[in-house]
Amino acid sequence: MSHIQNKFLVALVVFCNLSIISFGQSSSFSPYSRYGLGDINQRANAHIMGAGGAFIALQPDTLMPILLNQANPAALAHIRLAALDLGIIADRRLFETTNGIIKKRTVNFNYAMLGFPIRKNGGACFGVMPYSTVGYNMESKTDVSGIGTITNQYQGSGGVNKAFIGYGILPFKNAVINYYKAISKTANSEQPILLSKQKLAVNKLLANLSLGATANYLFGTVEQSTRIIFPTVGGQLVYYSIQRQRDIGVNGITGQLGLQTAYTIDSVSYRDTSKVKRSRALLDKVKFSFGYYMALNNTVKLTYDALVFNYVSGSLGSQFPIDTALDEQNQRTSTALPLEQGIGFGFKKGDKLHILLDAAVTNWKNFKLIDPIKEFRNSYRLALGVHYIPERAAAGNGAYFKRIQYRLGGFYNTGILELKNTSIVQMAATAGLGLPVGIGRRSSIVNLGIERGQVGTSNNNLLKENYWRINIGLTFNAFEDRWFRKVKYD
Repeated sequence: MSHIQNKFLVALVVFCNLSIISFGQSSSFSPYSRYGLGDINQRANAHIMGAGGAFIALQPDTLMPILLNQANPAALAHIRLAALDLGIIADRRLFETTNGIIKKRTVNFNYAMLGFPIRKNGGACFGVMPYSTVGYNMESKTDVSGIGTITNQYQGSGGVNKAFIGYGILPFKNAVINYYKAISKTANSEQPILLSKQKLAVNKLLANLSLGATANYLFGTVEQSTRIIFPTVGGQLVYYSIQRQRDIGVNGITGQLGLQTAYTIDSVSYRDTSKVKRSRALLDKVKFSFGYYMALNNTVKLTYDALVFNYVSGSLGSQFPIDTALDEQNQRTSTALPLEQGIGFGFKKGDKLHILLDAAVTNWKNFKLIDPIKEFRNSYRLALGVHYIPERAAAGNGAYFKRIQYRLGGFYNTGILELKNTSIVQMAATAGLGLPVGIGRRSSIVNLGIERGQVGTSNNNLLKENYWRINIGLTFNAFEDRWFRKVKYD
């Protein structure tokens, strides 16, 4: 077996083991995950989340040559070296209510993915990550005249996982080269093709045009339980307590589409003192990029069990069922996921600075999970991110700190929920570092990102979540061995 095959098998074994660990874990403990499929997770890698989560126009290039952007499949076309990317997430939350503050923390596996080039104009990536997470355990009390204090208990767990495979391609990668070749072939002909700035600009856009698609397999179970506990009146039980249990299995295939292009300015025109028009090369090239992203509103299958029964509680908390109001087992239906669309813009100067801006909308308003969810609204997201490297190829004393990737950003999301006429908004500021690891030509990166954010509000007797989130990503790359590349000799 060749050395390259050994590398691939080792990576695949690590990837599969970490993927299995991720299933069945829940990284949420938010009461807002009670609705729908739960908290819809960030789809981006740690290096992207460190810069505000802006990904739509982000392309792997000389600034980030081994970092993957699977969130927009069009970016996969720019993969030139195989990379294994693993991520974990640590979350610390403070829940602020009118009754005080509650603290929670958790650490969970976040994603595992493997990206690799295909020929000279394409790339692919496959992996697993959570699509949504559910995790809540809360209680509320209501005083009712003539009955007393009624206790409502809500519990939920589980979530939906996503296994994906994506492919991106640069269909017109040689457009500029072919344009210059066509000009040179006709240079001595009677009707030569003349160099046109407009045609050259179009060919530059075509050469950088990448298209991508991702197929996602969603699977998992959402478990929901609700109890309504009635008090005794005068030592007598007037109403039986009620419990509703519902387990919903999700299974289906959905997809994502993406598009990116870019235009590079490497020189500027000016007029000298004699008014002659000249051109001057830029020391740092300027690159403008554009991206489009769509998550399709495909239909997925739902299988659910629903049970509603009355019961009385024993002295030690045990339950004694009295009668069953509803018992539905192995019921089948389906639901359409929300359509999401977004556009992104990027500005890159040389090999140092990259600024990205995203705007996206997701149509959650008409989503239903067995029943319509009246609390759901369409969500709107804005994200801004900055990537900066002082000197990518620095050498000598102090060179390591010059090769570190520094990131800043932030995002604002109107959220998918509206409770008591109040939108459950999420906003956050982010910062991150990309720490190079390795000796010589072997290159790997440890990506650290910190997110300080807020979800919801304590107004109108709602819940405000203040959180700190740490994203850690490990990107392993075999630059020297060049995985997935054919070699002549073993």
